[in-house]
Amino acid sequence: MESVETTQAERVAQASPRCRRARTAPALWANRNFLLLWSGQFVSQMGDRLYYIAFPWLVYGATDSALSTGIALALYTLPYLLFGMFAGVIIDRFDKRRVMLAAEILRTAIVLLVPVAAAYALWSVFVLSFAVASLTVIFDPAKLSLLPDLVTERQLMRANSFLASAETLTEVLGYAGAGFLLATVSTTTAFRVDAVTFFVSAVTLVLMSYRRPTRAAERAARSFSRELREGFAYIRHHTGLLANTMLAVFIALGLGAALPLTFFLAVTVLGNGDQTGELDFGIASFGIFEAAIAVGYLTGSLVVAGLAGRLRVGRAIIAGFAV
Repeated sequence: MESVETTQAERVAQASPRCRRARTAPALWANRNFLLLWSGQFVSQMGDRLYYIAFPWLVYGATDSALSTGIALALYTLPYLLFGMFAGVIIDRFDKRRVMLAAEILRTAIVLLVPVAAAYALWSVFVLSFAVASLTVIFDPAKLSLLPDLVTERQLMRANSFLASAETLTEVLGYAGAGFLLATVSTTTAFRVDAVTFFVSAVTLVLMSYRRPTRAAERAARSFSRELREGFAYIRHHTGLLANTMLAVFIALGLGAALPLTFFLAVTVLGNGDQTGELDFGIASFGIFEAAIAVGYLTGSLVVAGLAGRLRVGRAIIAGFAV
């Protein structure tokens, strides 16, 4: 009897830290760290939507040039193509929360600088836009990498679902709200509001109780170039993953080309060109257009989820492109 009790005690002592954490972890909505992450990212993503609408409006108002506005929009999307594949390798080498905190503080400062820079040198606004987008490319995967360190493995799927749902909600509410905000207040005020959203997110990260896991420090000791080569080799030798990566690149290019068209349709066809302070339906319409696209994404994902198992993946993708 004594040996049986000893064996059970040894099993408890030898249980992995992750298993012990799973047994003692609070429920998801009682998890303080997750609540801070979720609420902070909801506010931060509302800021993302505001900046996404405000930046082309600022450039167009300063230049009245379709070319300058198109370049500005391209510079905002370019970092996703340039740095997207490298972001994960970079993030694994540092404390994820500190990476996110640094990104939010820098985005706060840069967003506050944009209206000031626009008054002196428009080219500097393009540089600042590129910088904000580059920080976002680092910030977003850091957030996803941080999540497994905050919740248990059993809670991870639900936690991801809540974050994804909040992101979709910010796309619908944030774009529409940003359009109407910019239609009624100055761009300077809008950028100040945007800076506040990033600052609030930074505060939630500071309040979070987080200690970098040992495994993350071990990964950081590995060679950067080696991990990069391993990642490219893995993609190259998996046909499905390679095709999906190429598809994502072409989709990003297509969306980048469609964005200026949507903007100019809104501001030139639906806008009233009025500078008297009355509601400008052009920028408001641009926000509504982007919100409608977000609703389309949500509807499409629900349809695909309902048809899962009935359609082959390739045919579903072709149908999506056809629509």
